[in-house]
Amino acid sequence: NPLKVSPGIPFTLYRNGDLAHTSPNETRAAFIPSLLLVPSRINGPVPVKDNFLMQSFEHYRYYSLSRSWIEGDDVYTVMVTDIADRDERSALLLEFDVFLFGVYSLAVILIIIFATILSGRISSPLLRLTRAANSVALGNLDYEITTTNRGEIGELVRGFRFMTGEIKKNQDEIALLERDAAWKEMAKQVAHEVKNPLTPMKLSVQHLLSASKDNAPGIDRLTEKVLNSLLKQIEILNHTASEFSRSAKMPGFTPHRIDIADLIKEVTDLYTGSPVSIKVDIPQGTLHIAGDESHFKRALINLIRNSIQAGATRIGVSVKESDDSLILEVTDNGTGIPEEVRERIFEINFTTKSTGTGLGLKLTRRFVESVGGKIELLETEKGTGFKITFPHFHEKEGEE
Repeated sequence: NPLKVSPGIPFTLYRNGDLAHTSPNETRAAFIPSLLLVPSRINGPVPVKDNFLMQSFEHYRYYSLSRSWIEGDDVYTVMVTDIADRDERSALLLEFDVFLFGVYSLAVILIIIFATILSGRISSPLLRLTRAANSVALGNLDYEITTTNRGEIGELVRGFRFMTGEIKKNQDEIALLERDAAWKEMAKQVAHEVKNPLTPMKLSVQHLLSASKDNAPGIDRLTEKVLNSLLKQIEILNHTASEFSRSAKMPGFTPHRIDIADLIKEVTDLYTGSPVSIKVDIPQGTLHIAGDESHFKRALINLIRNSIQAGATRIGVSVKESDDSLILEVTDNGTGIPEEVRERIFEINFTTKSTGTGLGLKLTRRFVESVGGKIELLETEKGTGFKITFPHFHEKEGEE
């Protein structure tokens, strides 16, 4: 008779120790050998009682429960094992592990995607802000940067826009102030350059008038000399005014060969008849340097005019030659320059006179240095002395 057992429970039926019947085992895993699940014979004598055993096959270990009974001349044994249950549990655990691995993998992928999006939202405004900062650093204050971020990055971008706006506004204000200062400085320079020749021109005219009233001998020659000098000074003033009106800057020049011996004589002749005695001591012949006639005469007039304003009654103008240079010295017996301000006399706008502009020595130094020369303040016991060193003029190849 077929054995009745609970449905779904796998079992094995033996008769006299030999396999007689097996129930369907649908949960059996493919990797568990059928020999392990269904032994073909029970080894040893079959006990006619319930028996609970732990058995093993290769590396598998399992438990089995058997019950035997005698029917007629035969001994029947039904055996139930937990291999199928373990197999099912292992499969479930494996499926659960696979599920967990999938969940973890999906979570990692989602985290990576989310982190990439988040970092992009954070880094993109920062990159644009960095590009804007680099552009501003190069002077482009019109660089536009926008953001829709309402957080800290948005505040940073808005703060950057405000900062660049303030910098641009301040830059415009500074440029305006610089233009105003430049025009004021230019006006002072023009006034100084125009005023310098006027004093010797005035003295020359006064001397001519005095000589004319006294019917001094040689009045015709003196008149011609004064008029020629006045014409040259007027030409210098006209050149200065023309350059300023054309390009709004002080006239420039291209260094060329000039004879300072003739120029020194022209300048000192302007002071003929003045209460100041000017002694000129220069070598005979020509004294050539690379420079410009107008600028040289303006520089010398600056020095002589400063001496007169310092109360000098005697002024000395001398030139000495060396192997590679000409040394021009202008000395006087005026009040001199106080020791505490001697290092500042070449600064722009610095003056020790109440009516001075502080430009004369600055412009003189600029001209001297532009032709490769050097101007120094001499140490004197009384009065003031300046030493100007000009390099000798050297003919270029091909020049005559």
